[in-house]
Amino acid sequence: MANESNAAHYYPSMNTNNRNVIIGPMNAGKTLLLSVLQLAAGTGAYDSSLNEISVRPSSGEDPITRLFQSARTALIRGEIPIDATADTVDFNFEIGLRPKRKGILGKIIANIVGQESTQQFSMLDGPGGTLFQSSKNTKSAEVDTAELTRYREEQLQRIREATGIIICVDPTDNDAAMTFFLDLPRFLADLNVRHLSAQRISFALTKADRQYGERDVNAERKLRQTCPAESLTRLLGRQNLRMLRTYLPNNTEVACCWTSVFGFTTKGAPNFDRQTNGLAVRANDEAISAVEALDEWRPHQVLEPFLYLSGGQKINMIPVPLN
Repeated sequence: MANESNAAHYYPSMNTNNRNVIIGPMNAGKTLLLSVLQLAAGTGAYDSSLNEISVRPSSGEDPITRLFQSARTALIRGEIPIDATADTVDFNFEIGLRPKRKGILGKIIANIVGQESTQQFSMLDGPGGTLFQSSKNTKSAEVDTAELTRYREEQLQRIREATGIIICVDPTDNDAAMTFFLDLPRFLADLNVRHLSAQRISFALTKADRQYGERDVNAERKLRQTCPAESLTRLLGRQNLRMLRTYLPNNTEVACCWTSVFGFTTKGAPNFDRQTNGLAVRANDEAISAVEALDEWRPHQVLEPFLYLSGGQKINMIPVPLN
């Protein structure tokens, strides 16, 4: 059984000087994961009874403001996913963590810690095929070659300097996993560094709602009993993970978790409709309103990979063995 902790956690501070990046093969769900962070924070998706979490654009003019709004509109209509990024976009946002003032313990912690602690995220997003070029689905031909080259070099530089890296992998797509397997040695060589600066690496196993098929009413229960680290090792191979280890400082922490933007219904079945490529529980004129459909949306562990980078919060994060 997966050792996923659901106990209450309190984290008194988050490192505000981290530099974070999000990478992954084409169609692994990077942009979609980013798009729902603000909404997910409002659903109570992160399981902590002692913390309140907020996600905000760094400025009203940042591109992620439009991405958050697009996700809200799409979710109300039940029409996710958001289209993958076809060009390069620099998203800047912050995640705030504030102790709740409920109960005696909450009031004591709030008085000791005081104000909200925040973590700044600056994430350069672009076509996954740009970094992982063996992808058959890369949209590189649709984007200016000079722009792609500039993006790739800038992304590589950010990865070299990053203190936190999120790697999105789709466990339901064997071709994408093979892409990662084929590209990792060349990708690491292109970084041209002896060791990365990463303090933490978070693997996000996306589209986890479909891990046991799209109609399994016990999908959520089965997923919670399945160790993501074991699944990641089978997916990417021990050889790849060992190779990654050689590029990391000795104190780098690596962990993973299941994630799903679609999530599960209240009965535990995948909240995904293959016919519409959207939410299974969605608004209709007869049974459910748009507001009710949004309230029924239960994303699965979409905040955890980001909070893990912020301060090592390990709720629902499982260590990944790299030896």
